[in-house]
Amino acid sequence: MDRGISLRQLTYFVEAARSGSLLRAAEQLHLSQPALTSALHDLERNLGARLLDRTRTGVELTSYGKVFIHHAINVISEVNAGVSHLEAVLKSERGQVTIGVPPIISFRVIPAALAKFKRVHPYVVVIVHPANLDVLLPSLRLRELDFIVGGVGTPEQMVGITYDVLYQERLCLAAGKGHPLATRKSVSLKDLHDYPWFIPNPYRDFREQVQNLFRDAGMGFPRDFIEAGHNIASGYLRQSQAVAILPNTLLADGLESGALVELRADFDLPSYPIGVMRRDNAELTPTAGLLIEEIRSVASDLHATPRPAGKRKPARRLKQV
Repeated sequence: MDRGISLRQLTYFVEAARSGSLLRAAEQLHLSQPALTSALHDLERNLGARLLDRTRTGVELTSYGKVFIHHAINVISEVNAGVSHLEAVLKSERGQVTIGVPPIISFRVIPAALAKFKRVHPYVVVIVHPANLDVLLPSLRLRELDFIVGGVGTPEQMVGITYDVLYQERLCLAAGKGHPLATRKSVSLKDLHDYPWFIPNPYRDFREQVQNLFRDAGMGFPRDFIEAGHNIASGYLRQSQAVAILPNTLLADGLESGALVELRADFDLPSYPIGVMRRDNAELTPTAGLLIEEIRSVASDLHATPRPAGKRKPARRLKQV
């Protein structure tokens, strides 16, 4: 039932009860005592109950006032919380987010998440710094970045950094269309040893992963290989008989178009976590939080598709990308 009660009246009532004096309450509220008294009378009339009794030292709550004041405080608190929430949302619509992303993992999830985010928040400025963790983590500590999306760093690198996993990135064994091993039901390390290899540089963990595979099989590292930037991986594989172990999302376009093929390995290939890195105890802006949720949503959609048949158990986990 509408009793014509206003937030202003509730605020005046709570302040009068807290102060225990109409004069002190009027001073705190920056209005005259008659104006305060008139507003309180209106509130009492609308409620049909006397809330405050005048005493020689000021005012005190009546039995009705004691019943009502807790509800008045809750209403004021809820309205203030709503205003703060709305202000945060409005601010997020025109804010800025600066993030760091190692290039080797930014081929699918990050572009898709940014596209969806900008459709909803067109006036937010998003700045993406592509670099390795050696460069990005110092920038994060200096507050030049809001957060980083990438693989977990070494224990030394991660001191003072909070890491929240977003998704698991799968590695795949790939080659160009028409590769001699493409028709095999499965391939072994012995089958792969004499073919050229592509090793991404400067991501040393991928080289170490290949080295470990051959070492554990009692074989030496392939003698025919190149180390180069990940951006030429797909083109090199298509134009050679090279093979590579790389993130699935890096090669996804080539695999889907048929220009590349995923070889079925008879050995385990690992997955590794991709997550959000931020400074310990650092409070993200509402804008940054919205972007992280969009990245998480897109990652969930892209990684919900079934994996191809074959061995896909997690093995050694890559520490840094």
